[in-house]
Amino acid sequence: MLAGRRVLVLEDEFLNAMVIEDLILEAGGEVVGPVRSNRDALDLIGRAPIDLALIDVNVADGDTVPTYRMLRDKGVPTMVCTGGMVPLQMRREGFDGPVYAKPVAPAEIVRGLVGILEAEPVAEPEFVPSSPGMR
Repeated sequence: MLAGRRVLVLEDEFLNAMVIEDLILEAGGEVVGPVRSNRDALDLIGRAPIDLALIDVNVADGDTVPTYRMLRDKGVPTMVCTGGMVPLQMRREGFDGPVYAKPVAPAEIVRGLVGILEAEPVAEPEFVPSSPGMR
């Protein structure tokens, strides 16, 4: 599904990052990161090829608007997976990608990534509180 695609993962919760990494690898993708901060994400974006990104909006060093800006400027499709809300500044700067509220069923993460690759609208995920996915 993600055959050879390089996916930046910006997630500061260790277990969530590991679940996401495993899902991407199982779907045939390559993981860039995972990283826990904007600083580390910006460094990777500046030096590593990235096909798409999955980012949380609140990480170790603040909101991820700076990371989103750099991804946007490089034309990298971006998906948000968060326990919070997408910052208004990110919306003002053009973010219109899929947003998944944690907890997220693992299959929804892969489906969302594939959806942004195919540039097709992604239906809103079903909220399943008892999901064994991320929290």
